[in-house]
Amino acid sequence: MHTIGLRWIMEDLSASLLPWCAKVHDVRISSGNVRNTAIIPSLSVLRDLELSRLTLCVVEDYFKLLANLPPTLKKLAVHGIRFRLDNSGTGCYATVRPGAEVEHLETYLGEGLSVLLRDDCPISLKSLGLRISSISASTSQHQKTDQFLSLSVDSNHSPLPMEPNSPTHS
Repeated sequence: MHTIGLRWIMEDLSASLLPWCAKVHDVRISSGNVRNTAIIPSLSVLRDLELSRLTLCVVEDYFKLLANLPPTLKKLAVHGIRFRLDNSGTGCYATVRPGAEVEHLETYLGEGLSVLLRDDCPISLKSLGLRISSISASTSQHQKTDQFLSLSVDSNHSPLPMEPNSPTHS
């Protein structure tokens, strides 16, 4: 088995799936029980992960999930991740190790991108600076951190170049 897709599965199947998914390369979890994400740290050869329409309690829970992604992950797609409570002002200190260094990021919402660009996000986006130059967004909401060399956001098909925050960027 190389792909797992869980869509609209409301029950927690993670314990049942673990024996069957050690060699899975692609996982899609959409609109279901967020507990099914518990299988992700056990996927030692995971390369492609899509998380969509999931609701977590707070951003820190999302970062705990991202911190436990295997280092083999190269493509991450996140769409419609929502949080019940807003803890955007708090730092996340639960990260136990740096997360995967993704080479391809796919997201549609400015809010989703801004969470991934936070300094305390465990996902490394450094390799995106040379490989992906734009990310589509429906609004002009954006942030810039030291993780990117350059980034342009395509807002309604009109490029919006983003200037670096510090004079050390070129």
